[in-house]
Amino acid sequence: MKKLLTLTLLLALALGATARVSTFGIGLIIGEPTGLSAKWNLDKTNALAFHLAWSLRGGIAGGADYLIHTGWLPAPWRPYLGFGGRIAIWDHDNAAKPDELDEGETELHVSGRGLIGIEYLFLEGHLGVALEVGLGLDFIPAVDFDVSGGLALRYYF
Repeated sequence: MKKLLTLTLLLALALGATARVSTFGIGLIIGEPTGLSAKWNLDKTNALAFHLAWSLRGGIAGGADYLIHTGWLPAPWRPYLGFGGRIAIWDHDNAAKPDELDEGETELHVSGRGLIGIEYLFLEGHLGVALEVGLGLDFIPAVDFDVSGGLALRYYF
């Protein structure tokens, strides 16, 4: 993970930066969860972000977030705040109360979340690297806190 982060930061510094914002990006997110990531920039300020990934807790997670890019930093940095939801399916070994599940059974989690992140665009806006942290509140199967986030690398078209 350290090597990937170091390589990404070195590439970001070595390549020319730009403030151009492309419409749609797809790539990978590494963290909790790890998998596919997509982002649709509605305009320079608003975006929708999606993920479908494998949770480190032993299940599948998918979610969508509405992002508001702020002007806190100059381009090509794009800090953002967001909110959204997530659905995850944990297996027996990683469920909130595994003693209530039989072997092979799964548990559905539905949560809302707020997040904070920052994205850096380079290669004339065609490549973005984002780091984000989300704090969530599970509603199903019970009220509980959840933390997610990671490093995303997306190619924009």
